[in-house]
Amino acid sequence: MSLAEPVAPGTVLAARPVAVGAAFGVEIHAPRDLPLMAPREARGGRAGTRRTSIEVLAAAELERRWTGSTAERVLERRFRDGRLVMSVDRDPAGRFRVYAPRNGRHLVSPDGADILSALPRIAPWRWQRLLFAQVLPLAATLRGLELLHASAVELDGRILAFVARAGTGKTSVATHLVAGGAALVTDDVLAVEPVGGRLVGYPGAPTFNVAREELLRVPPERRPRLGRRLGEADKLVLSARLVDGPRPLGALFFLARPSGDRIRIERVEPDPIRLLANSFNLYVRTPARLENQLETVARLTETVPLFSVAVPAGAGAPAVASAIAAHGGDAS
Repeated sequence: MSLAEPVAPGTVLAARPVAVGAAFGVEIHAPRDLPLMAPREARGGRAGTRRTSIEVLAAAELERRWTGSTAERVLERRFRDGRLVMSVDRDPAGRFRVYAPRNGRHLVSPDGADILSALPRIAPWRWQRLLFAQVLPLAATLRGLELLHASAVELDGRILAFVARAGTGKTSVATHLVAGGAALVTDDVLAVEPVGGRLVGYPGAPTFNVAREELLRVPPERRPRLGRRLGEADKLVLSARLVDGPRPLGALFFLARPSGDRIRIERVEPDPIRLLANSFNLYVRTPARLENQLETVARLTETVPLFSVAVPAGAGAPAVASAIAAHGGDAS
């Protein structure tokens, strides 16, 4: 289902340059280069059959196409003082509107194949944060992938993913692993799907949102592996070398702090409820999504070892990253 309005017969459309890339297992066609987009080759798997097109419009035109009066708010985040951080609304036709003041607004079609975007006149890395953190993951969900709220790196040909409550340090752990030689898969949202009897994960955006004090814990000689600094918002935004394609999901770690008197990594039995609770975009509730979620959980429990990581109060992210790198997700 397209978001575009019908074109009158006989209308001649001017050709537009198209940039092609990949994110979250979907091939992305955009009218301009997206500096944070991975090359198309990174889509892998069945992503060649999943295409999402982005069209850029003026904000007034985008709002004209949105039936906001009958929409339902499905997600809202606010600052402590009440100001809006971001909102997601869904209309009766199943379209989604993602909006963040001063960072852009986007309409996503019910099947995720079309995105209309109104982009503010700010540095590209700023408006792309919303695009990669919310809009493209939503499109990937609607295109049939399952998304986990997790950070992930590639180590020895496999993906190690980290799940934790906000502020627990999953991004910090991933940062130190990348500084130690791992390749970044994604900062906060991991797209997965069953392929050939196993689960594979797809690269997201080649960026980290890292607290300044955490970056200072990285040895100076390792900091170049984190790439260049793009800018700073609530955290430093850093580029990084992104894994060049999908990889098998090798292990999933649940971080918990503070816990115990030393770092302990122990295998845990699969808990389907816990796994479902760590899905991303929980507001997408369709029969197709539920089927994907259940299949993903079943494949996780069958093929991916799950571990708890007990992190004591005094242990920093560098120590946790070293412990996970040494462990390697070894199920034996």
